Amino acid sequence: MNAAAAGGFLVGFLCVLLIALPIGLAIGAAILRAAIALSNKVLGRPADAGYDDRDYDDDDDYDDDDRPRRRRPSRAMTAVPEPSFLKCMGIILATGIVNGVVGFGIGLAVGLALAGQMDAQTIQIIAQLIGLPVGFGIMAGMLTPMLPTTFARACLVTLFYHLIVIAIVIVIVGVLVAVGVGLGGMAIGR
Repeated sequence: MNAAAAGGFLVGFLCVLLIALPIGLAIGAAILRAAIALSNKVLGRPADAGYDDRDYDDDDDYDDDDRPRRRRPSRAMTAVPEPSFLKCMGIILATGIVNGVVGFGIGLAVGLALAGQMDAQTIQIIAQLIGLPVGFGIMAGMLTPMLPTTFARACLVTLFYHLIVIAIVIVIVGVLVAVGVGLGGMAIGR
């Protein structure tokens, strides 16, 4: 590799690191916050709805001491805490790194196991299909302590996260197809 090619690679790497990565993390953080908000809507309470005085039983009918006793958990406890935007970016970065390492391992294992039996494209599709539920579990597992919430609620957040991503991809593909059809129609009309 000559010096010019190495310099070009370095410039490209720095552009990705300083421009594309923060933009991607910001988009992922916005999607994560939206997924948390949707999850809390499904659960029935906003995340900032803390405890109020009605959550404690000050009635001394059954107590010997004067300490207030905790009543049954309110719906506020079922809410997933909404982290700051910066913390969401950190969660997306950590999840992406772990998913990347595990995905690489899955791809390597599937590639070695099926080498010579199938073409490379089929092996790659199989590895990605295996990686889908694994990636889902990794994200839910990492959200559980990072938010903090229960694993079931983290699975709900992860489900909404993936549904939002799928919806965004569908919209982008739809726009690209519409633009492509429009440009194709203009080319035929000439």
